[in-house]
Amino acid sequence: MKSRSFYVYAHKSHDGRVFYIGKGTGKRAWTTARRSARWQRHAEKHGLCVHIVQRNMPEPCAFTLEKILISQIGMKNLCNMTTGGEGTSGRVPSKEQREKCRMKNKGKIPHQATKAAAKKKNSKPVGTTCGLRFNSLTDAARFVCIDGKIEAAKTSISACCRGKRVGRCYGYEFRYVIDGELLDSGFQPKKVGKPVKTDCGLEFSSGSAARDWLRSNGFPKAINSNITQCCKGRVMSAYGYKWSYK
Repeated sequence: MKSRSFYVYAHKSHDGRVFYIGKGTGKRAWTTARRSARWQRHAEKHGLCVHIVQRNMPEPCAFTLEKILISQIGMKNLCNMTTGGEGTSGRVPSKEQREKCRMKNKGKIPHQATKAAAKKKNSKPVGTTCGLRFNSLTDAARFVCIDGKIEAAKTSISACCRGKRVGRCYGYEFRYVIDGELLDSGFQPKKVGKPVKTDCGLEFSSGSAARDWLRSNGFPKAINSNITQCCKGRVMSAYGYKWSYK
């Protein structure tokens, strides 16, 4: 099994001062989720820029570097809650922990509104342009599995019905059915993205153009959705920049 590589990152205010040191993998450095209240207050007041200190490290080395940097800067100058070297990456819950969690949730009944919303979402009738009809996405996926596409997923069929995936899906063109008729409104030409900009003056014709620029400038895994989330105000920054629609 291939081991994951980690990195150590620093969060800086817009004036360049480091206020947090962390270790992570994937998108952790750029997400604002699961941060302390102190971190949230500081980032909201002073801004957030992401700096990767070192990449491609084994987890023990990343923990060590994290502890060294926190020690050098000083806990009083950071929003870190601990001195570093802690984490749960790859942790497998024990049998006792799993049983405790199971007992905690046993007997809990989802709210009626939650069940109704889930039922409505999954019970829309769908059909194909060649004449097949199904009572739901689940039934359509089951048919495709029986037809030989064992990897079939409801999400792919749903994307096809909503126009997010134009063309064939598992060999069929799926669409939602309303009053016995195939719905065409989901299949619309892809819209041109809105122009975006950063707080430091960079401007791009679309999120895709910004993504391509990021990928060629040190962020090979940059994706549009993170930029869009920042433009909509759902996260404070993405890839070290504060984004907005132009």
